[in-house]
Amino acid sequence: MTPFDAIATPLQGTALIEAAAGTGKTHTIEGLFIRLVVEARLPVEQILVVTFTRAATAELRGRIYRRLVLARAALEGSPAGDDELLKHIAAEHPDPAEAHRLLRQALVDFDRAGIFTIHGFCQRVLQENAFETASPFSTEMIQDQERILTEVVDDFWRTRVAVEPPEFIRFMRAQVASPEDLRSLARASTSAEFGITPRVDGPGLTAGSVAGFRGQRRQFLETWAVGHEEARRLLLDAGLNARIYGATTKGAPGSPTDRQMKIQGLFDLLSAYAAGALPDYPPVPALERLAASTLAHYTLARRPTPSHPVFDACESLHRARTELDQRMNSHLIYLKSSLIGFVQAELERRKAEKGVLSFDDLLRRLARALDRRSSIALVEAVRRRYRAALVDEFQDTDELQYRVFSKLFGAPGHLLFMIGDPKQAIYGFRGADIFSYLRAARDAQAGYTLTTNWRSAPALVQAVNTLFSRVSAPFLFSRIQFIPGRSARSRPQPPGAALNLWYLDSRRHRSEGGPVGKAQAQLHIARAVTGEI
Repeated sequence: MTPFDAIATPLQGTALIEAAAGTGKTHTIEGLFIRLVVEARLPVEQILVVTFTRAATAELRGRIYRRLVLARAALEGSPAGDDELLKHIAAEHPDPAEAHRLLRQALVDFDRAGIFTIHGFCQRVLQENAFETASPFSTEMIQDQERILTEVVDDFWRTRVAVEPPEFIRFMRAQVASPEDLRSLARASTSAEFGITPRVDGPGLTAGSVAGFRGQRRQFLETWAVGHEEARRLLLDAGLNARIYGATTKGAPGSPTDRQMKIQGLFDLLSAYAAGALPDYPPVPALERLAASTLAHYTLARRPTPSHPVFDACESLHRARTELDQRMNSHLIYLKSSLIGFVQAELERRKAEKGVLSFDDLLRRLARALDRRSSIALVEAVRRRYRAALVDEFQDTDELQYRVFSKLFGAPGHLLFMIGDPKQAIYGFRGADIFSYLRAARDAQAGYTLTTNWRSAPALVQAVNTLFSRVSAPFLFSRIQFIPGRSARSRPQPPGAALNLWYLDSRRHRSEGGPVGKAQAQLHIARAVTGEI
């Protein structure tokens, strides 16, 4: 990565600027905006600046305007302070009068500047190119589609889940207790482009697979009713592993052996299951313990394996349950996949009926319009409108957003600067996708970095450099490098270390010394930080 030069970096092509917190990302965008006005002679309405939130958009708009005012003042003879770019423009521009005119015109027209959130930009393009994007002229924007999403998920639960066999309902409830548990998956499917792994082509559960289990259960009940007492007595003196089935040695006079108690416990559970006191599915774990293959596995050497029709019936029912579990697990994946398709189609249909759009709909509609074969007119219209694009907080961009920007502005004769911090993309804030960032870095024609930290004290910057430079790939991905920074500040370091590592000693909070749970750790950390402040 080349250090970014606010004065000499070429204003051309597609470039990525990697910048950690405090290194002047917004200041860099302001400088690029001024250079596009003064050097590239672009009107403000042809410069697109995109960020993620309305608050950030308002701040960016205000800061760019103030820097334009300072640039005009520098050309009028006012001191530019330590602003190297403004000093350069005032001293080195070949035609100061023309530069002054361009800046003055930019300030006059600044209310037309294209500074938007990503969704605001998409909405503007769709409105201005309604025919090319096949967009309705009148739709209501909704910030929260949760109510409609809840209706869709509830309908899916009623029509697709509640009608499943009771065995599957019980299996599913162990993992998905209610429609609320499906809502997070449904919500994710509305805001991202993603593939489904593993891919299940069809239902994993059929009427025959459930009927097979039910048939084996009936056979088990018949066998159990006539033979379980004989089978129980057979195990009391059998040569079985004492750790699993209990020891046969006598204890106190008149007291039962460990074997008698363990075997009685297993048979009591299965008797309750056979009597209908427990759910039909899943069978109690005692079933596997009394299955013929389990008994054979735990029979001692040179001792005969206990044999009885009850053990064979337990074996057959256990195998039927295992096979049914596999089919139901596959069926659950199929249902979740079906939910994603159902939500995506049904949510769009219902919003169309109501005449409403969400913010994510704007991005998807624009992306779909750009993917059509007839998108040439749309692309040309947007490129005529915006000759340069500056994307702030680019680390929060996902695959769909990058596809839109690269298709619109990644062409010869246009400029696309993407400014962000890849280390932040790892955490997935605002739906960020680290792999989209890495793809953008690979596709960019030039890569720059900001290394001067304007926010932190020198000792803290040095401490962070020391910590993250100790290994070759501190962020796991070798393509995300740690580039040491330097502080622009010169204040002396107060007494004490610039960076402290705190340890949460679990032995102080758990007598057995095991790890502290997440909720408990968060509470301790919050109290410690509050106390330090």
